[in-house]
Amino acid sequence: MPGALQAVTVVDLSWGGAGPFATGQMADHGAAVVRVEPPGGDPYRSMVARAAYDRGKRSVVIDLGQDRGREVLDRLLDDADVLVESFRPTVADRLGIGYEDLHARHPRLVYCSISGYGRTGADRDRPGYESLVLARAGVMAEGQGGGGDPTYPAVPIGTIGAGLLAVIGIMAALVEREDTGLGQHVDTSIFDGTLSFMNMFWEELENLPDGRGQPDFPVIPTNRRLFVGSFECSDGEYLGVHTGANGSHARLMEAMGLSDRVAPAPGNREKAVPLTETEREIVSTEVPRLLGSRPRSYWLDRLRDHDVCAIPVLRQCEALSGSQAVANGVVVELDDPELGRVQQVGVTARLAETPGAVQGPAPEVGEHTTEILGELGYDRDTIARYRSDGVVA
Repeated sequence: MPGALQAVTVVDLSWGGAGPFATGQMADHGAAVVRVEPPGGDPYRSMVARAAYDRGKRSVVIDLGQDRGREVLDRLLDDADVLVESFRPTVADRLGIGYEDLHARHPRLVYCSISGYGRTGADRDRPGYESLVLARAGVMAEGQGGGGDPTYPAVPIGTIGAGLLAVIGIMAALVEREDTGLGQHVDTSIFDGTLSFMNMFWEELENLPDGRGQPDFPVIPTNRRLFVGSFECSDGEYLGVHTGANGSHARLMEAMGLSDRVAPAPGNREKAVPLTETEREIVSTEVPRLLGSRPRSYWLDRLRDHDVCAIPVLRQCEALSGSQAVANGVVVELDDPELGRVQQVGVTARLAETPGAVQGPAPEVGEHTTEILGELGYDRDTIARYRSDGVVA
């Protein structure tokens, strides 16, 4: 069954993670995505994630630094609905393929820009590498992960966040185009993607309505009644514990046999009642010690019996073979031309009537150059000449 976006054509000029991730989501739902790569291919092609982000797309290599290369791009855009680019601000304008230039020639085109920090402001020209953006956004603040030096979490929340924001913006612009007949500029960034995930953390830095101040987040455990972390059990397996639900911290103390030493908080706002220094010491030392005294299966059963959130901490890739991933139908296998047979996370936004589907593996660099140029009306001699001159590859 065709996907919901089968009528949408996307030209993807982006590189790195966020743009290819965004257009990859659209390809999974049926969009025809043409990946325009520079000579030599996307410099981030060595990322294994590329095999998932670029699956189901076609690849053409075009040198956009040449006039003839930009002319090929213009032909591509004649029938396109969406363009996605991730140049630094001003680069696209300098090449003559910025929003204003292309909107004048292709007024229905939805033009999406993904940058490191946005198109305005003092930081706009800073390098948009994930670790640097996360540092700038405060994700690596002192105390992250239990104290000590600022730490890069090595989870691309900014990249994925920007990719999701791009898809949301693009789809909103396409809906608006149905009324106006005109495309518009969609602008987001790795910085925006990072901030979109941060609201839940900033709560920890604000005062609660009754004026109780909160300590810096997330030193776990703090003097708050919030116990979060992964802990090794006696069998060498790890258990994740989270007492975010009201009353859960008290139930954890009961499950661990510590209720007589860490008394339940009065009222219905457990996290707002701080631990004493003695109680904090008990929680920070005794709970990990007790969890390490028995196998994970024991603590899973015991904590669940006490209505405390606990879950096995899986090793990398174990989740793909787990029962929940299978039940959700998100595991796919593909024959990647570079990696061979691989498992990937498939379509994770499931539509009842027009479900998406993985359209095929990621293309090799320039795999479809001749095919695409032929569709644009270039004859064999012109294509050969353009290849010889380095316009395409």
